[in-house]
Amino acid sequence: TFELLKSPLLQGSVLEPMQRLFSLLVRSEQPETSFDSLYIMLVEAGRVAASRQQIHSVAKIIASLCTAAGDGACRGTVDALVDGLRTLDDNVVVSLYCLGEIGKLRDLDLFASS
Repeated sequence: TFELLKSPLLQGSVLEPMQRLFSLLVRSEQPETSFDSLYIMLVEAGRVAASRQQIHSVAKIIASLCTAAGDGACRGTVDALVDGLRTLDDNVVVSLYCLGEIGKLRDLDLFASS
């Protein structure tokens, strides 16, 4: 499945089933498909992506995964992504895309730190 993330053809009607797949995997509550393990693998796939389209596809899947995992996982993800922007870590582009995609699905104000 993670090899498919490297394809520049992963967009539109091909991307939507992939988003649903990852949402279902995280909802299955199996140890090997926990939110944390899938998220780490997806972020790594985004970090090594060769094109903006690949990063964008990974970000859409991360947003779907985050939303499916619930508010706690979503809050933690948003906090981690924002912290990554503050420290200018290696994943800045991935973080920006992910925050944008999560923001399309959820109101990010709900996860604003005090």
